Amino acid sequence: MSSTPLPRPPALPRALTPPGLRESKTPAPSFENGLLNISGLSGVAREANPSSGFLYKKRSKPLFPHMPNTLDVKQWGVGDCYLMAALISILNMAGGPQIILQMMRQDPESGDVFIRLHDLATLQPRIMRFEKSIIVSWEHARDSMWVQFIEKAYAGFARGGYSKIAGGHSHDCFKVLLGVASNHLVEGGVVVKAETDKLAGLFSNFLHGIYNEKTVKRSDVLQSIFHNDEGTMRTWEAWNTSPRKARWSSFLQKRIGAAIRFVELDDFITFFEAECKTDVLDPAVKETVLNWLRDQNPLSRKAYLPSQLDVYRRISAALRANKAVAAGTTKDLTGRSDGKGFSGGESKVAGMVATHAYAVLRVREDAKHRLWILIRNPWGEGFFFGYGRAYDEVETKEGTVFRPKKTGSAESWLHLEDFCDTCKELYIADGENTGMPTIANVASVDTGGGRSRSSAVSGPPPLPPRPGATA
Repeated sequence: MSSTPLPRPPALPRALTPPGLRESKTPAPSFENGLLNISGLSGVAREANPSSGFLYKKRSKPLFPHMPNTLDVKQWGVGDCYLMAALISILNMAGGPQIILQMMRQDPESGDVFIRLHDLATLQPRIMRFEKSIIVSWEHARDSMWVQFIEKAYAGFARGGYSKIAGGHSHDCFKVLLGVASNHLVEGGVVVKAETDKLAGLFSNFLHGIYNEKTVKRSDVLQSIFHNDEGTMRTWEAWNTSPRKARWSSFLQKRIGAAIRFVELDDFITFFEAECKTDVLDPAVKETVLNWLRDQNPLSRKAYLPSQLDVYRRISAALRANKAVAAGTTKDLTGRSDGKGFSGGESKVAGMVATHAYAVLRVREDAKHRLWILIRNPWGEGFFFGYGRAYDEVETKEGTVFRPKKTGSAESWLHLEDFCDTCKELYIADGENTGMPTIANVASVDTGGGRSRSSAVSGPPPLPPRPGATA
């Protein structure tokens, strides 16, 4: 293989650069200074192809005809969305394309490909050597040689063969590809719809003085709103007379329970202040109620719960720290099905795919203080493959409602509440790389035979400008 420098590719879309991070200005690397150093590795034995019984075809195309970018990565028929999403997440990092370049290199003498992965348990680097051949199958990675070789090496090193590559988690990929510790946050920290409804129900029952053992108990209100101060709660109950409860009900459009979360908080506080002037409420009790309303904001649909904000802050902090982030959706998406996915028969609903992995690229707060998360579907772009979500913003008597709809884009700006409803898992490459060798000393790492086993936004304006985008 020639030592001519690689051609410089087009600049990556700005949406792929995390907030606060500048796009890399590093020139396109050459074979001398940008790829895996394989000097001294000629004695490393060639690995067998990951699975017997498959046809493999030798290829002469270069591993990197251009700098790696997200358009190279596309999931096909096999269920390795978790691996493809992890690759997109790595490319989203500042310097991500260089990380991919430094993982592999073709030996100009033998034509074999050397690739560096990391042990899943110890995170220590391993140098693997494969013949430059690709499995003949429409289901596996295509078009991009470097993606095909990562899939091949990951199947053999981390999963025990192509037949076992379907289904997995992106945090394992971060460990194997980057050699870093990785967090896997599971359902409960991400899915919060039931918590939203519970908070709205608590407020409704508190206003109307309706308590029962199955929904909201008086002790729940006493603890959550009045901090177990029985005297303060009794003062509230004496002031909150039946005529006043009727006025609450009228103002809230005669709705109780979770539905009242569509009412704007500022409007209710104005109404509450007027009630306090009509019949003076003890100032300490009034301040207690107002503090709870402002802290918890149980009314507006755009309000965010502490658990939702925690998800947003985790993602935002990880992206600012230049860490790879991915997410996995629940198997039960809300809404009418659009059909089944081609890679694993996954359910499709209004632009989101069930039991599917996505790369998480950016976060944003808009002018109305609504929070958004940009994700990318590894199915890619196009009429046949593209499948993303946007919203129609509809004004109803209950307030503003975001109605999801499908698009042909790989990228989707999800409202935070929607992200937390649809995603049950969050994967963050969280930790320093303790095993990745430098280009200078990569030839000296262990090359033993050890193996690892791993288990059209027509909706909410204003939205961030989208690149010409491309389970």
